[in-house]
Amino acid sequence: MGIDLSPRVAEFMYTDPLGKRVGYDPISGKIVNDLVDQENARSYDYQDVTESGVGIYATSDEEDISHLFIFSPFFGEGSLTITGIGNGEYKLIKLFEGGMDGDNNKIIIITNTITVGEVQTVTIEIP
Repeated sequence: MGIDLSPRVAEFMYTDPLGKRVGYDPISGKIVNDLVDQENARSYDYQDVTESGVGIYATSDEEDISHLFIFSPFFGEGSLTITGIGNGEYKLIKLFEGGMDGDNNKIIIITNTITVGEVQTVTIEIP
């Protein structure tokens, strides 16, 4: 599963069906990652991600985007907590990859507005 959010008027955190979190925690104001060690949490090196439920959260000021990648996410209902770090409109793109041939890929695009400090929650069902 991959999730991109741009422009970076918001940060986000994904909580999987087991309650494990990865991304920006609005309560602590820090990046949390219950899925991999903190050293790898902001790395773009996806080559070491091979276990189910392992995730990486990364941001890029140059690209004005936040990325989340979870290899073989756990099935069920999870949630995204989106926290405003600016004011404006954002686009959230979710990609669920299904099957080796990609025939079951599903893309969901959400556009919304947010203000500084506002927290929004979106439910995500992993098929």
